[in-house]
Amino acid sequence: MRTVEALARCVSCGTPLHGEFCHACGQHALARRSPAHLFQSFLHQLLHIETRAWRTLPLLLVSPGELTRRYQAGQRARFIAPFKLFIFMMALIFAVGWLTSGGDRVATARARSGAAARTGMVADAPGGARGELLRAGKLLRTGWPAADAALRLASANPELAVYRVQSGAAMFGIALLPLSLPFVALLFVRRRELTLADHAAFALYSLSFMALLWALAVLLGAFGVTIQDQAVLLLLAPVHLFAQLRGAYALTSAQAAWRAAALLPCGAAVLSVYLLAVLVLMTG
Repeated sequence: MRTVEALARCVSCGTPLHGEFCHACGQHALARRSPAHLFQSFLHQLLHIETRAWRTLPLLLVSPGELTRRYQAGQRARFIAPFKLFIFMMALIFAVGWLTSGGDRVATARARSGAAARTGMVADAPGGARGELLRAGKLLRTGWPAADAALRLASANPELAVYRVQSGAAMFGIALLPLSLPFVALLFVRRRELTLADHAAFALYSLSFMALLWALAVLLGAFGVTIQDQAVLLLLAPVHLFAQLRGAYALTSAQAAWRAAALLPCGAAVLSVYLLAVLVLMTG
């Protein structure tokens, strides 16, 4: 069997070929079947992703406005698409949460949760600020029965609750886009030249950075850094948001500042509702 075959029509869409590539879908005109080509294709994809990552991640960290503006302007081939980057960050959160949770600790937490449910007693929460915050779940009343039940279980077993939230946050992370997109769009309602696609690119790159902060905080916690010290990372969120707004939408410092000040409480509210919904879904 030949390992390379010249084709008259594209095998993907059936369009007549007039060159090395199909002009309709981009499929190569040669059907390559050799193991060497499979390895070559894998290496090409790997290096292509790595090249895009080296162009995207530094800009995401230090110049998010430029990254967003250039992507909105049509420079798609040079950078990782915002949706792909966001999915990768969600996978990173899941992986970091799984690696740092420890199978034995999760199994112990599940056993403790089951024992507490059988005896009707509340298990002791771990010490420190996280335990204190989650103990407060016993006092919270949201008016949503499922949420109240989930908060009581979280206060009974914070370690298991944190594991569930970390896992669920990655699984349902895409829900953050429709939750946050309206707030971004409202800030630029008078900018008729902007589309929802522009705002979606902004939101996804911003969410990707926040997800990276989350993963970093989880890693620091696994190495014994206290939650108070981890909270220092929160200071990076408004700085990053300000820089991204200013660069992506060509705003003055004052215009970017008031929009960032408006987005931060909205983002905090969206995140709180989202994490509570995740806790309910993962508990129920």
